[in-house]
Amino acid sequence: MSILEDYYNGVLIPIENFGNNEFSGYQDLSERVQEREKELLETLSKDQINLYKKIKNDRSDMLHLELERMFVYAFRMGFFFTADLYSE
Repeated sequence: MSILEDYYNGVLIPIENFGNNEFSGYQDLSERVQEREKELLETLSKDQINLYKKIKNDRSDMLHLELERMFVYAFRMGFFFTADLYSE
């Protein structure tokens, strides 16, 4: 089977093999964000916490849409680069 057939048939699932961010400082930044978020939530009322959670969910949805757009763009660019290489 080709890689495209594996992808189409669900044998290849790129996100499973994507791994974790190994970029220097990422883990520290992630922990710092979590700590600040915890500090903030401790100061908010119940209504403010609910509003904060809605905003956080909306931002997550926005990020998902943006990542999908970026993936499609990068995939298309990869195809165009490959086509260009084989055209020479």
